[in-house]
Formats: sequence, structure tokens, C-alpha cells
Amino acid sequence: MQMKKLLFLLCMIFAGCSGARTTGGYRYWEKLSNDEKSEILKSPGIDENVVLLYRHKIEVSDDDSTAALLEKLVKPTDDKTRVLYFYLFNEILKKSDGALAEMMEVYCFRFVNGNADFSLAYFKQHDDIVSLYISSIGYELLYNEVDISVYKQNLQKQVRSESAKEYLPRFFSEVERVYKEAKEEG
Repeated sequence: MQMKKLLFLLCMIFAGCSGARTTGGYRYWEKLSNDEKSEILKSPGIDENVVLLYRHKIEVSDDDSTAALLEKLVKPTDDKTRVLYFYLFNEILKKSDGALAEMMEVYCFRFVNGNADFSLAYFKQHDDIVSLYISSIGYELLYNEVDISVYKQNLQKQVRSESAKEYLPRFFSEVERVYKEAKEEG
């Protein structure tokens, strides 16, 4: 168990080293034109399985191939892939239940940690999806026995945009609420 906690904390730290931006103004898949979407889907950096997922040619479940796909989605290589990967990740998250929903928890945690400004700026405007991330992250922190204050410190260090900074207290409050409720149920 100690090794699992150590690996979890290392993932938190290393995820924080990527994806920082100093300004807001992010664009999200839902706001792109059809031409922009088509261009991104044809980009050489977009994995073939990601395109198949977008076209509903791949079913996701709690198996190894889905885990491999989720690994790709939480590690976008640039702004174009991040826009698409975040959209697809959110679509999976909205539809997941049972074992897949449990599997998604660590990936929610990893996406937010690796793309803090981008994620938090989106969450500020999308209460529907943020609740799923909050629950997943709260449970993930509890399962890995990570102190909520350590998580807060690490995520705060990553946030650069004003929009994300404004939303951060609300996000932390909700994650902490889920964490405490889950701990009491425990």
C-alpha cells in the first residue's frame, strides 16, 4: 500500500510539470467549427483509435484496450489533441457506469492534474461535467490515502490562468466535501 501511495504522489507531481499556460482563452471542441474539427481529426498526431472512438466505431468498457485508449486521452501532446481528447474523455465519463466508472477515477485525476488551467476553466462554465470529475477525484484521493491538503498544494502550484484561479476554491471545496463524505461512509 505504501508503494501505491508513493506512485500516486509521484504521478501528481510529474503531471504538474506539463501543460501550464499563463493566460486563459482556451477553445473547446463544442465551440469549434466543423472545418476546425475536421482539420483536427485529420492531423497526423491524432491516434487512429481516437478517430475511431470519435466516429463511434469503438465501444469502451472496463478492459485493457479501453485503458490503453484512456492513457492516450489523458496525455494530449498539443492544444489540438487536447481539445479533442478532452471532449472524448468527457463523453466516456458521462456514459460510464459500474466498473468503467471506477476505472475512470484515476484518469479524471490525471487529466485535471496534467491540464489544470484548461480543465478548471472549462469546469467553471460546465457544472454538469465537473460534478463527475469532483466525485472521481474525491474517491481517488481517498482510495490512495492522499491528504487533501497535499492535493490542494500540488494543484495550486500548477494553476496559472485567472479563470482557473477564480474557480479553484469552489473546486477544492467540492472535492473536499466528496472526500469527507466518502471517508465517513468508509
